[in-house]
Amino acid sequence: MAANYTNLATREEVEYVGGTQTRNVVAVSAISKPHGVYFEFRIPRADLATHQPATLAEAYGGVVEDIFKNPNAVGAEWAQTVNAAGLLQDEMVIYVQSDSGNSSASFTLSFYALDPARVSGLVDALAAQLNALEAT
Repeated sequence: MAANYTNLATREEVEYVGGTQTRNVVAVSAISKPHGVYFEFRIPRADLATHQPATLAEAYGGVVEDIFKNPNAVGAEWAQTVNAAGLLQDEMVIYVQSDSGNSSASFTLSFYALDPARVSGLVDALAAQLNALEAT
């Protein structure tokens, strides 16, 4: 039984790499638990034998759930945006509230750059800004 995710689903897709290049991928979606954050990632079809969807979903689900170890982190949302080259980028929008809960803001990171220490530091910094604004 998976500890960090539920509702694992996979589907075959073609991913644009750049120029005239594409590659076959398996898109994997899951929902973290217990906070219920939907997320997706892709595995190149050629790498599927060594990178199992359930194993990666467990790891990514754990990273997503680590966001909530900081009490000022109150929400997270997986999203895709288009970069300057026109390619889709997986991202995580992290919602932060002040200590009082009276104000909130968010920041966005690459889904693949969700280092727990970095995320917690960014949450702390944004919460400190919100607390300072409330104090004025």
